[in-house]
Order: sequence, then structure tokens, then C-alpha cells
Amino acid sequence: MKMLCLAATATISLLVVATASAKPPSSKVIAEWLPLLPAEVFDNTTEGIEAEELAVLRKKGTSENWKARRVSATKYLATAKRPSSEVHMTLRQNGAVTYLEVLTYNEKAVTYSYWQPDGDGEPLKAYDPGLAFRALKETGDSKPGPADATIPEDIRQHLGRLEACLGVKQGLKADIPAARRQQLVEEGNARQCDGAKAAHAAIVQRYANKPVWPAVLDRAGRLAGE
Repeated sequence: MKMLCLAATATISLLVVATASAKPPSSKVIAEWLPLLPAEVFDNTTEGIEAEELAVLRKKGTSENWKARRVSATKYLATAKRPSSEVHMTLRQNGAVTYLEVLTYNEKAVTYSYWQPDGDGEPLKAYDPGLAFRALKETGDSKPGPADATIPEDIRQHLGRLEACLGVKQGLKADIPAARRQQLVEEGNARQCDGAKAAHAAIVQRYANKPVWPAVLDRAGRLAGE
């Protein structure tokens, strides 16, 4: 995922497969989510981890190449003994949705993905919080992005337009019925998606010398492919 123009880029990913004895997490306590973590959580690290070693790590807090600790009731951190890798697992809230964010710092690499439960005993499924959410929050350094209340109205509307147009673009790439395709075309026309690229360039120019917002707009443009 190409996200940030930073000296270090970032990778967050999580894929959870429930075991036969695992129950879906029912609270906002990280301990209830940990039994569902498979070895794939560590795929974005250099060495990765095997399922057997992960089981040892969860039980003892240390394994052949990893050490781990609960940072708080909502955060769990695994650190590689060699080479430099960190896997940050954090429960977060987006409205009524509780989701698990896994941020992997692998030497100089970082990216984001989000996951949530999918029924009784089922693996976590991918959760898409939306382009606007990601543009605001994916700062690449684990620092919080700008508060929603501080977003200028023209940027808020622009992010909504980019998100809608991205949905249209992705929908039109799929194998869908002609009627649905026509609906998407009409939605794209209503949102003036053909002019989204020019609109993005204009708002980037408008905020070029402002703090915070150029980085947000840069991330939004990358996510939207503009």
C-alpha cells in the first residue's frame, strides 16, 4: 500500500483465524482478541513467525525470536529480537465499531489495515473505515491525526467526494449487472468524478502552505489514485 512520503513508510495488517476453542471477542479488552491471532499477523515482518512459536509467545511472553507484552488493556506489542521489527496491536473505536488495528514497523516499512469479528467462532474479516478516515488517521508514526472537529468544510466535502468516486471506480471494475453499472455511472456523474483529479489539484494548491492538511490531502490522493 503506497501511503506516505516519509523517510519511513508503514505497514499495518492483520488476518485472524479462530481456533476451535476460540470465542469471538466480546469486549474492548485486548486479551480476548489475542487467542484469535494466527501467524499471519507477522507476515509483514522480516522473519515472520510459525504457529507453534506464536502459541509459545502468547503463553510465555517470549519465544525464540520474539518477545511480547500487554501495554494496556487495549494494546499488545510484539518485538523481534532480530532484526528490527515491531507489531503493534491496538483495539480502536470508530463510532459503534470496535476493530483491531495492527501496525507493523519492519525496519523502515509501515502500512495499515483494519479487522473486526465476523460472527461466532469465525475469523476476523477485513474492515474498511473509508478513505476519509484513513487519510486523516494514517499518519505513519502512530501519532493521532487531526480531530474531526478541526477539518475545514471544503476538505471534508472533498474527502467525501473522493471516497464516493473511489467506490464508483472500484464498482465499475467488477463483474456486475448492467443495471447496477448504469447506477454507478449515474452516481459518478452526480459526484462529478471526471473532475475529481482537477479538484484535488486545486485544493492541494489552496492548502499548500497550511499546517497538517497537505499531508492529509496527500494521503487522500494516494488512496484515491489521484
